[in-house]
Formats: sequence, C-alpha cells, structure tokens
Amino acid sequence: MGSADQRAIYKFYGIYQNDWVNDFGKFQAGTHYELTREYISDACDTTDYTAASAGTDINIDVEFMYPNHIKRQYSIEGVVEGEFTVACNGGNSTVTQYRVSVWKTNFDTTYEEICTTDWVVVSTSLTWDAGYSVGEEMVYHYRIDQWDHYDLTEYDRIFIKIEIQCTATNTRLMHSNDSDWTDIWVEVPLRLD
Repeated sequence: MGSADQRAIYKFYGIYQNDWVNDFGKFQAGTHYELTREYISDACDTTDYTAASAGTDINIDVEFMYPNHIKRQYSIEGVVEGEFTVACNGGNSTVTQYRVSVWKTNFDTTYEEICTTDWVVVSTSLTWDAGYSVGEEMVYHYRIDQWDHYDLTEYDRIFIKIEIQCTATNTRLMHSNDSDWTDIWVEVPLRLD
C-alpha cells in the first residue's frame, strides 16, 4: 500500500461547553456544541444533554463543530463511524428514526453536507422508572461509506449533525464530558497527503 493510500483516523467526542463559544462559518452566532479530540477536565462547566423540542414534530437537531484547522489541504475518504446515546427523563419515550451527517462550513458562512446515513428507521422504547428516578438509555452505532474523496482546505471546518425523531419531549441526546462513559464519538478517515 502506497503512502497516498494511507489514512489517519481522527476520533472526536461531542460535548457542550457552557463557558466557551465557537463562532466560525455557519456558526456566526456562536455554538457551545463542540467536537474535541480528547475529553476536557471534568471540572469544566459543561451540559450533559440536549432535550427534544416540540414543533411540527418532536425532535432533537444538534450540530457539533470541530473548532480547529486540521491541515491546509486534506480529504475525507473511507468509512465514517461513530455512536451516540439517547435517554429518557421524567417519562417514557420512543425513538422512531435518526440521521447522522458530516458537513463542512467555510469562513464565508457557506456550508455543505459531505456524507450521511440518511434516515434510519428504529422503534426504540425508552422507559422511565419513577421509583428510582432513572431512565433507560440506548446507544446507536452508525457507519457511513464515504469513498468519493471529498477535499477540504484550510478555509473549511467540519461538523457532525445528529437528528432524532421521537415521541416525547423528555427524550435526551446525551453529550456529557465523561471519559468513562462515551456518549458521542465519531471517527473520520482523513487523507492528509
């Protein structure tokens, strides 16, 4: 295998920092949702979850941005793989479908989808135990084949988008800053040559 075929697998973790805002590209208003290469200190001010909201549908729609440059020129090529965790709090819920996608955003605020799982239909019942005040959790594992050699430059930054359809607003997307229990992770295959 030649050096041009070598890929670096970058693993990212999704967290929400309360006292740190990233504003780049699409996120000009700032975002607290961030991809990190390692978990930060557990003494940092973070939020453990995002609750579902009711609109036309009941859903969770969250975008985690990697706030740093990776290299002047690089490509995403290979299998994007990861997991995310949902739970219920205060009542039962059912997750009906989800979609995970990888995007890029540019310094001029443009953004574009790179690859996606498309909508994955599930029927996961999450039960709330009122006696113990604890809800069930479910971890979803996904893979996305990205073999189109998608090129990025120093003007681009990547982010992942997690979309979840569910039946109740007590559904939670977990993103705690806890290295002992990884709520959200994604591995992205990068050609850095």
